[in-house]
Amino acid sequence: MGNEQWAEAVVIFRQYLKGIQEPVEKIPLYGNLASCYLEQGLYEETLAIWDEVAGIAEDLANLWFGRAVAYGCSGQPEKAIKAFEQFRLIAPEQSRLFEINSMIEQLQQEQQGEIAPGSFLYEHLDAQLEDNIDLGDYDLVVRKARQMIDIIPGRPEGHFALGLALLRQSQMEEAIVAFLEAHSREPDYAPTIYNIGYIYFELNQLDQALLWLERALQQDETYVEALHLKGRIYKQLDQQQEAVALWRQTLSINPAYEPAQYALFEAGAGPEPEEESSELPQQLHRMGLLAKARMSQPRSYRSGDVKLTVEPGVGFVLEDAENEHNGTVYAGRPFRIARMGETDILYFVGVLKLLVRLTNKSNCRDMAILAYSPDHPPFVYGLTMKEDMLENDSHGRLLSDVAPHFLKVRVDSTLESPYGSPFHGYFIYLKQGAKSGIAVLTFGLLED
Repeated sequence: MGNEQWAEAVVIFRQYLKGIQEPVEKIPLYGNLASCYLEQGLYEETLAIWDEVAGIAEDLANLWFGRAVAYGCSGQPEKAIKAFEQFRLIAPEQSRLFEINSMIEQLQQEQQGEIAPGSFLYEHLDAQLEDNIDLGDYDLVVRKARQMIDIIPGRPEGHFALGLALLRQSQMEEAIVAFLEAHSREPDYAPTIYNIGYIYFELNQLDQALLWLERALQQDETYVEALHLKGRIYKQLDQQQEAVALWRQTLSINPAYEPAQYALFEAGAGPEPEEESSELPQQLHRMGLLAKARMSQPRSYRSGDVKLTVEPGVGFVLEDAENEHNGTVYAGRPFRIARMGETDILYFVGVLKLLVRLTNKSNCRDMAILAYSPDHPPFVYGLTMKEDMLENDSHGRLLSDVAPHFLKVRVDSTLESPYGSPFHGYFIYLKQGAKSGIAVLTFGLLED
């Protein structure tokens, strides 16, 4: 589900259900199964699942909420209203949190013909699009956006989402048509205007790009993305002074905007990056010795210049002989180590994308899953960072042109490598930022 492979998730949940005898223990799986059907637009199947839940426990709040959403999306406002009212009766605090009264009012307006038929479904799809885009599920975004356009063609959101998904897939000509449709319905919306300018920039039509960026800045003079991109255009036009002035203006609005910081560094107009403390390698070495001293049965794995010393439940030490500043020592809370299978790594990529959204993806410069094998150099399953775009790069490359280092993920798995042999090992997740800190996560099947 984290990677939005809904049909595959349905098969897995169905298999799990076969092995559960106690009806009450099936309820969480039924809920997940209903979510998968709902995301696929299979409303009859969704309602059938909730009917099975009703046969086990009739007064569950999730049952009535799930039914209400499915009824609303399938164009049955009367039944949706009754289900929401039952949910409100069972879970009054959740109802206030979920703004159930507003949903009921919208359904009543739809029922009485005051708003367009399908408005509830339109809002439901629109609410999903941000996550879909962040997860990189652009085909799904295109499908949902076209569905929204069919429901209410006069609203801009579906056209905007369609343009964004096509842009992320480098379908520039189709994307600009979609954005222009969105612009015709909402002429003052700065993000639409900016994206049109961005596409013209990518098409190397710099005069048109500047025209649209100026329009975006007329709507919002603090639009840092537009200011930064305008600076890049001036740089291409060999107007270095104007570019630097725009990047400085960008940072006067948002001092933490990394693309402008990076652009100034490249132009030689920004402060030099702070040098890392020379004490760090010595600290890592001392802490590594202390962590290893706590281990009674350590295991050691090496890949090229990288060495991992670990004892489950005690800690681990990651050392990089090539880069003395790259290392991690963990001797905190007990943790478990798991192996990762071929399917698991695909799900992990989906979870990782969610993690990026929760952190700050625009602050990620060096992001990848690094898989180690004992006999080969590290293989990088990369995530390409380009401004606000996040894309898979499964060819063993890591591409980046903006923002400083923030996050690093290293994974051992049984996935086949580009070198032909499978990986066998463990994985850890490292978070590196301005403040020291580390998190350890496990994923996959735990081994005895």
